[in-house]
Amino acid sequence: MKFIRNTIALMLVLFSFLSIRAQQNLVFQPEQPKPGETIRFKFNTSATTMFGVDKFDAYAYLLTNRQSPVIQELKLDRDGSTYSGEIKTTDSTHAVFVRFVNPGNPDDNQGEFYYTLMYDTDGKPTPGAILAAGNAYANNGFT
Repeated sequence: MKFIRNTIALMLVLFSFLSIRAQQNLVFQPEQPKPGETIRFKFNTSATTMFGVDKFDAYAYLLTNRQSPVIQELKLDRDGSTYSGEIKTTDSTHAVFVRFVNPGNPDDNQGEFYYTLMYDTDGKPTPGAILAAGNAYANNGFT
């Protein structure tokens, strides 16, 4: 039991570190979204593979209890090199990954991915959030 608790604590620390590192170009609001909330985001392309690209697509992958993620095509509003949009989550969303795609040149944040976990009212990841994000990493994200 102690081993499992320590493993979960280590995974939480690891994902928190990776989440902070992965979010330098993409900012989510609120910072700790709850399932069912709409997440607003801003994507600054200046330090990404999308810099200077006039047209690209954006997709949100909502990870739930289902095997496959729920995929949303995102509408982007542009202001210079910054793009913004919204992601509508469901009550069963555990984590959200975002991917920007220009044919032949997807931006996966250099393998770190862009994502956020979902949080409960106490500010802790919801049950299943860390597992959902871990599964996405184990499967190399989404292609």
